[in-house]
Amino acid sequence: MAASLLSSSLVTLHNVPDLIDVHLMSELLENLGARVNFVHNKNCKANHTLEINCSNINNHAISHETANKLRASFLMLGPMLSRFGKARTVFPGGCNIGKRPVDMHIRALEAMGARIEMDGCNIIATTKGKLQGREITFKKISVGATENVIMAATLAEGMTIINNAATEPEVLSLIEFLRKMGADINIHDNKIDLSDIISARDAKIYNKSQCQSTWMTENFARGLITIKGVKALNGCVHKIISDRIEAGTYALAAVVTGGELMLEEINLFDIRCIANELEAMGARVELHDKGIIVSRRNCSIKSINVATDSYPNFPSDMQPQLMSAICIADGISIIEENIFENRFTHASELRKLGAKISIEKNKAIISGIKSLSGANLYATDLRSTAALVLASLVASGETEISNSHHLWRGYEAMHEKLNSCGADISISS
Repeated sequence: MAASLLSSSLVTLHNVPDLIDVHLMSELLENLGARVNFVHNKNCKANHTLEINCSNINNHAISHETANKLRASFLMLGPMLSRFGKARTVFPGGCNIGKRPVDMHIRALEAMGARIEMDGCNIIATTKGKLQGREITFKKISVGATENVIMAATLAEGMTIINNAATEPEVLSLIEFLRKMGADINIHDNKIDLSDIISARDAKIYNKSQCQSTWMTENFARGLITIKGVKALNGCVHKIISDRIEAGTYALAAVVTGGELMLEEINLFDIRCIANELEAMGARVELHDKGIIVSRRNCSIKSINVATDSYPNFPSDMQPQLMSAICIADGISIIEENIFENRFTHASELRKLGAKISIEKNKAIISGIKSLSGANLYATDLRSTAALVLASLVASGETEISNSHHLWRGYEAMHEKLNSCGADISISS
């Protein structure tokens, strides 16, 4: 949605989830003068097609009130500078899970010629003429900074090279989207080309061994991204890839309850790092024409040791949900959190259900127990809310989760989806 700012033509996005954050981003775009329209589909309860027209942008100040609620608001900075040469925003909001600095974004854009001034919470960014292509090396991998620089570089003068760039499936999808708009972007690796990956995902030809191959887990993650600036970008039609974190959460719902779920439109290529841990826990992950099938039948959950890290390693966004599942595993499990320093807030709530969890710096030690018991819980962020829902599915009695509005930032109609599979979840105002 932020990348739509780079074009003055109509952009149509399919498979858009009906989430709070999507509506907040729509509000930000409309405040700048864009026309945003959810296309009505009479056969679907939610509208999953979004039309964005940024031909009449007449404001360059991103709404402070809305941006404070949305981490992704900062992704508008690169496109605004690249197309209009100016933008005014604030430090972004989002979940309170630890330090999430934007200094990497700012330094990279400054290297490309932007002048960025900070006054309290305000960020005023301008350029003299166009941004300039530069070679940028990130000290650590950052999805947001990679995306911001890619978008900024599409209309910059000359070539931009990004070293140590993030290569998550979401980043590849953004690159695919921008290439449809006319951007000149390549991701370099000595064994694979981006076009091959996109074609393979669309054709769903990746099997388990290919997903675990050396280039996927090692070489590709260190890919080099180059962007050659073009004069203008066109509109396009693009289908958003399925959310691998949402898929992983539902996969754990099958594991924790001992059931079976079909996850449609999910490619094993995109969730291999999650599927590896599911299988280590004793789950079965099977390819299907429509997606994947996840099940755990007639066996207990096995204890595991997991460390979160940058892609293609296990994602931090799945850590809270995984902790919920291994609360009832056999033996002792250890989770090492290497991304965010404040991402164990759900542990204290899981203890209310009877879970045995101890925290030692960035490690959580979970001693599995046979069963959990319902309790009154308090959610603190998006993924912790999902984790508490998963634990509640197998807790005896009734569990009430307060402050659960976070859930609707990242999961569309989760209660309806789980209820259709046998859960008993009700929402109260």
